[in-house]
Amino acid sequence: MLFGETFKRGEFLVQLQERYHQHNFSAGNELADHIAVIFRFIATLDDGDVLKEEIIEDCLLPVLEKMISSFKTDPDRANPYAHVLRASIEALEHALHRGSAQRKASEGLLEKEIAP
Repeated sequence: MLFGETFKRGEFLVQLQERYHQHNFSAGNELADHIAVIFRFIATLDDGDVLKEEIIEDCLLPVLEKMISSFKTDPDRANPYAHVLRASIEALEHALHRGSAQRKASEGLLEKEIAP
């Protein structure tokens, strides 16, 4: 969890639920901050969407990195999901890069359209 069982988590859940509602997305029977729900939600957002990038940078990446850092370093007791979490981090970082490139490209196109 990003915030644990604190007031900040409650505030985050409310804000996340509002974003879901704005995008006609349902968390179903899960809490809004369930990691699988957040992954499903960001999959509905376009690359370059500021909300998608904020969720990845401020929520998902810190949580995944925290989870990985909590695993034992003893190879005999390695967590079987560590590779999945590392792959998720790589995919999210790639999505950020792709979104940034797409946004820069569209800004470049807009500048060309505006230029005399």
